[in-house]
Amino acid sequence: MRDIASRNANAAVELQGYQAQKTGSIRVLDLELACQASLERFAALIEREYEWIDGLINNAGVGALGLVEGFSVEQVRQLFEINYFAPLSLINLLLPLLRQSQQAKIINISSVGGRLCFPCLTHYCASKHALEALSEGLSVELQGAGIDVHGIEPVSYPNMTLPTSDSA
Repeated sequence: MRDIASRNANAAVELQGYQAQKTGSIRVLDLELACQASLERFAALIEREYEWIDGLINNAGVGALGLVEGFSVEQVRQLFEINYFAPLSLINLLLPLLRQSQQAKIINISSVGGRLCFPCLTHYCASKHALEALSEGLSVELQGAGIDVHGIEPVSYPNMTLPTSDSA
């Protein structure tokens, strides 16, 4: 989770409290998806502490609302960094531990925008299309490795807000 010491402190405490009530374990770690060094530190920590992991859920993502021409190439690269390259990096970094499980799951939370493209969401949809392609191709590549790969395409919900091209 990003910013567990500040912006997301309450959510981190809530997750840890939930874990205390259930069996199993939830550990909240700080992770900045737009930073490769943060991804590598995260994976190294997991590798040091666990012989295997049973799953990876790539849930984070950012939206982008606006006309195609309203975004710079750099803004679109930042969008893809979080919505596609961060999940790809985590999969590559954690795949050895997932293989050790022999019954692992990789779940990539995409969007209905990964299947359909909507006006003023073109860049967002493109990044989610890429994540969908990764999920589909990887599911075939890992069939014999005991790792199931799934893409989930939720739809928007009331009160959902997305940044505009002015704030992206």
